[in-house]
Amino acid sequence: MSNGINKPGMRQQQKSLSERLGALEENFPKIIVAFNGRINALETQAKELRAQVQALVELNGAEEVGTIVQENETTALRAAAVAEKASLEQGVADGYVVVAEKIGDKSILVGRYMMGPRENERVQEPGRSQLVVPGINPPFREQFIGQAKGFVVEINADLRFEVQEIYNVDEEKAQAFQAEQQKRQLEAATAKAADAAAKDEIKDTGAAVVETPAPTEPPALKVIEGGAAPAPVASPGTTEPTPPAAA
Repeated sequence: MSNGINKPGMRQQQKSLSERLGALEENFPKIIVAFNGRINALETQAKELRAQVQALVELNGAEEVGTIVQENETTALRAAAVAEKASLEQGVADGYVVVAEKIGDKSILVGRYMMGPRENERVQEPGRSQLVVPGINPPFREQFIGQAKGFVVEINADLRFEVQEIYNVDEEKAQAFQAEQQKRQLEAATAKAADAAAKDEIKDTGAAVVETPAPTEPPALKVIEGGAAPAPVASPGTTEPTPPAAA
């Protein structure tokens, strides 16, 4: 008894599989050619880059080129640190990031890496690093939990991390803030779309947008002697109207 589902027969399945294998075999050389072309392009770019670096080294010396590369890396690291700090400060200003006394399992840590032996240690660029506790490797993460500002973790003999600031995220406030931001973005997008639609409709119908002129002040009035009706005072540069004669 049929269950209403038509299944392909064995021969049909074999034919379909054979067709797909045939198509793959047909396109395989094209795939290899495209792949090899990409590899060759990358190798060419690498050769050109090595040649440019070698030319710079020959012109300026290896030490100066190394200094330039290091300075560029330092500049990029400092820019990233500034962006991280601005983002954290904005979270504090918006109210969903708060200062904490102890490190929790979801805390945000601000600190610095110290290099070299303790008696001659130096701060590693960019001088400010921002970590989230869930992203720290487990062996080190356990050492942070429950610690306070000033805690130093030994990463190896010549590298340490010092905690300088601790923050926690209020998840309820963060969700409420995000929902409010999404609402505002939606309202702004809706208003923008409505405005664009209105302009398109005016354009399609050929109607002109008429701007209402600003209201002007009425002419000043003065009272004529004898109780007559007030007469308008002429504007500067014009002749003042002659008052009507008394009856």
